Amino acid sequence: MEDSEYRKRKSTKWLYTALPANIAMGPISTLIALYILSLGGSIVNVAYAITLGTAVSIPASFFWGKIADIYKQRKFQIVLSYTCLALSLLGFYFVKTIPGITLFYAVFSFVIVGAATPLNLLIIEDNPDKKWPALFSKLQMISGIGSTIGFVIAAVVTGFLNLDSLILLLLAVASIAVITAVQWIYEPSFKFGRSFFVRSPFVYLSRIFFQPIMILILPEVAAVKKIIDLTRSRRVPLRPKILQSPMRLMYASSFVFFLGTGFFNTVYPAGLNQIGLARSGVFIILFFGILIQTLTFRYAGAFIGNRSKPRSIKDSLTLRGLSYILIGVSFVAVQGLGFFLVNSLLYLLSSGLAYAIFYTASNTLLFKFIGSGSKGSALGVYTAMMSVAGLAGALLSGYTALYIGYWFTFSLAGVLVLASGFMFKYLPD
Repeated sequence: MEDSEYRKRKSTKWLYTALPANIAMGPISTLIALYILSLGGSIVNVAYAITLGTAVSIPASFFWGKIADIYKQRKFQIVLSYTCLALSLLGFYFVKTIPGITLFYAVFSFVIVGAATPLNLLIIEDNPDKKWPALFSKLQMISGIGSTIGFVIAAVVTGFLNLDSLILLLLAVASIAVITAVQWIYEPSFKFGRSFFVRSPFVYLSRIFFQPIMILILPEVAAVKKIIDLTRSRRVPLRPKILQSPMRLMYASSFVFFLGTGFFNTVYPAGLNQIGLARSGVFIILFFGILIQTLTFRYAGAFIGNRSKPRSIKDSLTLRGLSYILIGVSFVAVQGLGFFLVNSLLYLLSSGLAYAIFYTASNTLLFKFIGSGSKGSALGVYTAMMSVAGLAGALLSGYTALYIGYWFTFSLAGVLVLASGFMFKYLPD
């Protein structure tokens, strides 16, 4: 092996390719929502676009995972994903119609998940397992910082220039991601499959960090039938039957959570803009949330520590649910600078602090309930159900926001999240 190639393998500099990639990816969904509104679209058009992007990303995660298993070309897959990211941004710049923007957002959603699996596998394949926690944590931190920087750039650029200028700048950053991936990423000596993602909690946590709504592994038919059986028995009430199985209660609680989150996240940026907040203000509010979320992820494990995981989940979801409801109230009761300040505070509490704690505690608990049995099947059912919930919330949110109001949509999301927290408290620790 040449000396330069050896130095590459000993270095983890390749982790930093995720920085420009996430800078370019971070603000895109918000940018798309604002772009559709600027073209005269409605909130339903926004919801369609975001829902289609989410729907496409779910089979995309499975497709790219299979590609990683079959061809095992880590560097090529990452470079291809980053290149397609840049080409998608180029498409956004030239397309000026709502159907065209929606189509390119679907393409964007399909290609950006292509790098997640090989990035995580590179850590597993070329490092001893004792280094995995630190390296996975580093990759998540770099990605979070990248998204945060992306929102800062978006806030500054849209304060002075138009959305097309922001797209060109993000295109330049995406090109840097391609160049660094070509220069810094190498092919590992030993290659494994995605089965490693279900063998330890921190490996699984790192993978779904990049795409919370996905299908990691196709669920087995028998596992799905067990869930369906919950509703078929007339002799045993549904609630007691669910409570008999921690895993079933975990499924149900998480489903309600992702349903409520889908309602909120899909239309919130567009709602801020439609109620009168400038585009730069929208990006600033989202920046606060991403910043606090990134920092909280760094310390969430230590914060939770030996505390009861169900209690930590319930407390975080209580904070998130109440924040959603108060955001709904702010849309009808607060104006001007007060509206901006209230939403900045409530969003960083709900999507920053509360989500990071929920994410860490719930997935840690998930692995405890799965135990040493059929982890792949259980996680397949879990990720599939969460995907369905997120899609349902995203699709319906546009209609509730248009025909009833943003206040109702966000309040409904808050009630669902509070209900989820109430269900989680029945889980054993």
